[in-house]
Amino acid sequence: MQEAILYLSVTLTVVALGLLMVKPRWGVMAIIVAKPLVDATWDQAIILDFHLTELISSLVPLIIFVRMILDDGSRRPFKDMPLKWIWLLWSLDAVLFSSFIMFDQEWRAGLSVMMRHLNGLAAFYMMQAYCRDERDFR
Repeated sequence: MQEAILYLSVTLTVVALGLLMVKPRWGVMAIIVAKPLVDATWDQAIILDFHLTELISSLVPLIIFVRMILDDGSRRPFKDMPLKWIWLLWSLDAVLFSSFIMFDQEWRAGLSVMMRHLNGLAAFYMMQAYCRDERDFR
């Protein structure tokens, strides 16, 4: 049963990440739908001893950051993001102190801390950019 859940969650994750790249609003909703299944596989390593939860929590912010730069004016690009300077300072602080953890302890621990913080920024941006209007949920 665990193996079936793993295959289903990997499939949903690939679909959600693909949608996030092509149709970001659908991708956000697909990530929300896939999250419970992904969380059910938290103890199963997928690639190089990384778990699916770690992979998706690294790939989602990276995709969102690329979309921040590439999205056109109708999708509220990064330049129109509310509180962007506060978020940028906070992100730089998180990256700086996460790099201290990477060098002082283990690189995976520092990467985990950094990606958790960057996930906060990505989630804030995703919701205000792709789910800002009542019509977006229809």
